[in-house]
Amino acid sequence: MRRPLLHALPCLLWSALALAGDPPPVQGWPQQEPPPPGYAVLNISRMGLESGSTCDIDLYVRGRLVARLQPEGSVALNLSPGNAPIRLATANAGPCPGGMEQLQTQTLQLRAGEVRDYRISYGENGLFLTPLK
Repeated sequence: MRRPLLHALPCLLWSALALAGDPPPVQGWPQQEPPPPGYAVLNISRMGLESGSTCDIDLYVRGRLVARLQPEGSVALNLSPGNAPIRLATANAGPCPGGMEQLQTQTLQLRAGEVRDYRISYGENGLFLTPLK
């Protein structure tokens, strides 16, 4: 009768030692680390009368139309780092059919993780971006 108890004793001791250790961590919702910034944020607004027109303005980045800004409108873009050619043109819609096509581009050098704020302005050479301070 003692032999079965002797065989069970190591198992009981092992179980008691396992229970005496640190409790397992409580599993909750997985916490995700924010990804490292691999893009730049470009905020462009059209506030006030600096844009020189009440027409909608098309915003082209790297040759692609990415946004159409109405008066007092704004847009935030997540762009990959590097050179970003920006072109602004009056939209061919609404009260401005046959809008002015602006061929001049403005190139911004973007770095990963940075946030830049610009305002659309109008000058002798047409529409352009002015940095906000």
